[in-house]
Amino acid sequence: MVPVRATAETLARMSQALGLTSRDLVAVGRQDAATLLNDLEQDRDLRHRLSAVPGLGFLAGQLQPASAAKELLPAIAASLAAIESSGLSDAARRELTELYVGNLRHDATRRHSELLLLLRIATGSTVVAERHRT
Repeated sequence: MVPVRATAETLARMSQALGLTSRDLVAVGRQDAATLLNDLEQDRDLRHRLSAVPGLGFLAGQLQPASAAKELLPAIAASLAAIESSGLSDAARRELTELYVGNLRHDATRRHSELLLLLRIATGSTVVAERHRT
């Protein structure tokens, strides 16, 4: 038998799938994997919180952990928490949350449209050009 040492990322993901904790990993000398497991758990918790906000479920499901989600999800969660813990009335908090979520959705849609346009330009194909060919 050849001993194999899993990477911290692999071990963290395996531990998450098996329901192990970061304490379990620290106990066997894998602090590196424990740190990554904590990050994975925090990311999962943030996604769960955001998906519970009407209008933000799409965002939590589309962002990949390796992308800007590591910065974006905590920033969104902190913004929503700040609104919730503000001294505003319930109605004002609801309205501000709806405005914030609406702006996030609008910005995501706009950026998606801009990216599609850039990709079409880069590949030399546009919807207009395709319609004229048919």
